[in-house]
Amino acid sequence: HDVALEFMKSASINLVLEANMENGVFLPSKVADIVSCKTPILTISPQNGVMHDLIVQYGGGVWADCDSVDSIADALRTIIRDWNDNRFEDSKYSTKLLEDTFSPSKVYEDYVKAIHL
Repeated sequence: HDVALEFMKSASINLVLEANMENGVFLPSKVADIVSCKTPILTISPQNGVMHDLIVQYGGGVWADCDSVDSIADALRTIIRDWNDNRFEDSKYSTKLLEDTFSPSKVYEDYVKAIHL
């Protein structure tokens, strides 16, 4: 786990793949690990997926539709252009809002709400 975290911290960007499934899967814990590393995320996922919603709502990177080769190609072009132009400091790549969403206090708060439903 520690080796994986160090590798993710050293990366310019991290990739999250989410399959297009009838019943979406839960959020993988690796996403929280990536967010804790403060690295931008390229996510390739369905439009109705968890990662799409997170990136659109909180920023932190670029989303591409896993069902569209053109969308994936556009996202890769965007990432490469922004990396070449040193734009990973731009607000769309900031993981701050995602960090707040995955903070221990927020997770605890959501857990308590879920228990009391």
